[in-house]
Amino acid sequence: MRYVKYAICAVFYVMGALLLIFAMWSFTQSRGVISDAIEAGIISFSDDRFDIISFYMNSAGQHFVSAMLLIGIGVTTHILLYKKNEVAKPVSAEEIIREMTKSKNDKELDDWFDEVMDNEKEEAN
Repeated sequence: MRYVKYAICAVFYVMGALLLIFAMWSFTQSRGVISDAIEAGIISFSDDRFDIISFYMNSAGQHFVSAMLLIGIGVTTHILLYKKNEVAKPVSAEEIIREMTKSKNDKELDDWFDEVMDNEKEEAN
């Protein structure tokens, strides 16, 4: 079972890393295409800023965001799987009873509540 936890986290990390590598490769290829188009005079940076940014976002940006999400899911899965093991410690009934009876505040609260109820009864009469 322990190896399954490692495998789940590793799958997200590996997929995120591969997608991040692809995003970087796609960004460099897009940069080359945009540079060639500017040099050829097909587009100009000052007139076509929105189109250039849109081209980068369509070719590399979405892959970068997806990679970050996959890595984030891997980290979250890792944290949740290991925090679950920390929280799920067995607790005996004696420990629960000891914790419940340890506090003196309960007795003080009961005394205060009885006093309030007595005052209300006196005011009603």
